[in-house]
Amino acid sequence: NPAIAELDITARDSKPQIKVMPRRPVLADIGITPQDLGMVVRGNAEGIEAASFKRGDQTIDIRVKLKERPGYSQVAEYAMPGMKGYSVPLDSLAEIEHSQTQVMIYRLDKERTVKVIGNEVKGYAVGTVMEEMYAKARELGVESGDGYRILDTGMSEMLRESIADFGEAILLSVLLTYLTLSAILESFLRPFLVSL
Repeated sequence: NPAIAELDITARDSKPQIKVMPRRPVLADIGITPQDLGMVVRGNAEGIEAASFKRGDQTIDIRVKLKERPGYSQVAEYAMPGMKGYSVPLDSLAEIEHSQTQVMIYRLDKERTVKVIGNEVKGYAVGTVMEEMYAKARELGVESGDGYRILDTGMSEMLRESIADFGEAILLSVLLTYLTLSAILESFLRPFLVSL
């Protein structure tokens, strides 16, 4: 939209994740707890801090880890300790699921929130820009009440509040003018006649 500059959105693309869900009966049969399984998987994925090396005032952690290979297939092949010293692949002890997860979920008043942030370009009015934004939201099928709430903040919120305050001021001035005329004319009916 040419009326909006520096447009940004707080929703980010999801990241891939691997879920490892232990098969508890199988683990119980070979005498491994889910915590032990988690420690071995974490050690295989991130490595294990074996020692630390000091050089002057600097401490460097020494981490031992498997040789990294691209792809998800290596996770299923992680060698887990089995019975009688034999190793067992991870996929025989746990369900491995590939999925996507949100990088960060923004919340406002304990509700998931996505903010569309931007500044209006010089020469465009805030109200016009907001109407275009609402029209675009309707075009995308996002309507308030369908599990969504569309709220305006910043300058557009201040504009909306100023218009509401101005409307209240006009109503109050009409009421006060009517009461003043009623007091001067000593009648509640005569101010209507005067205004006609």
